[in-house]
This record gives sequence, C-alpha cells and structure tokens, in this order.
Amino acid sequence: MLWFDAAGADQYSYRAAMRDKLAVLNVTNWCNHACVYCSEAADHDGSVVPLDQVASTLDELLERRYTRVHFMGGETSLRRDLFELLDLARSKGLLVGIATNGVRLANRDFARRVLRRLAFLELSLVSPIRKDYLAVTGQDHQERVVQGLRNVMELRSSMQPPSPLTINVVVCSLNSSAPLETVKLLAKMDLPKATFLVLVRARCKGHARQRRDVLLDVGATADSFRPAL
Repeated sequence: MLWFDAAGADQYSYRAAMRDKLAVLNVTNWCNHACVYCSEAADHDGSVVPLDQVASTLDELLERRYTRVHFMGGETSLRRDLFELLDLARSKGLLVGIATNGVRLANRDFARRVLRRLAFLELSLVSPIRKDYLAVTGQDHQERVVQGLRNVMELRSSMQPPSPLTINVVVCSLNSSAPLETVKLLAKMDLPKATFLVLVRARCKGHARQRRDVLLDVGATADSFRPAL
C-alpha cells in the first residue's frame, strides 16, 4: 500500500488526528457493484444490520473509550436509513466516517447531506477509465463516480477546515492504469487540504479468491504504481 498527500496537506497533523481509537463496523452486505477483487467474504444479499443493533454496538464502543467509527459494507450509502445511522453515531459523541464507492454522491444534494454529518470520508475509485471500471465492477457507473468525486471536492472547499478525504484505488490487471489516470484526474481538480490518495494491490481474500487470474504480483504492482509517483 502506498499513501501520499494529494493536496499538500500536513500528513503529520492528519495522522495525529487519526490516533484516536477507531472502530470499523460493516453495517450492510448490500452493494451496487460486483468487483472482481472484492475482499469481503459475505454474499451481497442486501442484508443490513438493524439500527437498534448498531446502537448497542456503539454503546459498547463508548464504554471501551472509542472515539471514532468508520461505517463500511457492502456499500454503506445504500442503506435507506443512512442519515439516521450517521445521526445516531454523532448523537453519542462519536466522530463518524463512511467508506463508499461514490455512486450516490453524484447527486449533489445527497452528497451535501452526507458530508455535513461526516468527520472523514473514504471514496473508492476503481478507475477514471470507463471500460476498466466496467471490467472490474460489472457496472457502468464510472461517470457517476467521477461526478460524485467532483461534488465532494467542491463541497469540501467550502468547509473550514475540510474533513479528511481518502481516495482509495485498489489495483488488479483489469485496471492497472488506474493509479496514473487517477492522478491525472485529480490534477484537473481544485483539491482542498487533507485530500489523500491510497494505492492498494488487490489481495487474494474474500470473493477475490475466485479471480486469482486478475491479481498482480509485486513486480506488476510496482509497474502500475510507478507512473503515478
């Protein structure tokens, strides 16, 4: 995995802010993608963790002095009670973040309502290239995700300070150009501070075990990452 600062922010300050105890909770198996390298083992059967069960878990985390919670899935943004979920965690004094593929953030009003509730956001960008995006996810969502990313950048620009954004790019043989193409895309945007890009090699884990043929070895991964650096 490679981290680098995409907007000239102070990484030390960002990492210091991340030292608080962070809990990662998977709150749904529902997903609108079928990524070949998905590391989750559960089937995408549309199930969600009930809100009352989440509330009980959050209370347990508070007793153990956790201060931050990161909601994941599946695709967290598909929960019909997403705003209730985020408000619940915030009402308990927790700093809240979500991981998302960004499809629903193409709706600017939705993106605004989400961002106002978040202390941090992780957005997974498969590739800015449409054919590569389709090859990895099985869905033609590339344009919506890029628009979602633009919405997030613009909305964060009006936040003082902007909440940290991590753009996560997982790489396999089907999207090996994604690191460089993502850097090119970000270079065209006005990036607020605390914008970070993470490059990750797809691992043989979860559903990806069924598609070992698309996983990169260390040398091929280096070849994929190097042009972006």
